[in-house]
Amino acid sequence: MQIKNIVITFEPWISLNNSKTYSHPLTRFMDIWKEALKRGTQIDNNNVIYKGVKFVQTEFGVDVYTTETDFYKEMDLGYLRLFYEEGFDQAMSAYLHDKYCRQIEWYNQRIKHEVSGRKNNRRFEYLKKLRDETLTKLNYERNN
Repeated sequence: MQIKNIVITFEPWISLNNSKTYSHPLTRFMDIWKEALKRGTQIDNNNVIYKGVKFVQTEFGVDVYTTETDFYKEMDLGYLRLFYEEGFDQAMSAYLHDKYCRQIEWYNQRIKHEVSGRKNNRRFEYLKKLRDETLTKLNYERNN
């Protein structure tokens, strides 16, 4: 009697007790890509930008980058997990909320610096205007 080698692979999108079946990861990323295409601005065949997030379609799925700095930086794993688990809307909402809160905090620090140190009135007014615009964006994201 000859025994054959049996290879068992675990696919994380299928539960072992069959109580819950998840979609294949590539399918979820393609859903994210389709949603980005529908809402964002397509730069070329493989790049879409939507509200400060760049989506790049690759042969392995979709790479997601933030455009907060001068260089594209890969999005944190926590937000990527939200895209995968909660969907496009929830992940974008969480990311934008955090982004706007960081910006408001930065503006508040710069305003304090202007008031206590430099006393440049034009710069002070400009920072207040930017903070107010960011607050408007934050309130819009919270309500939609």
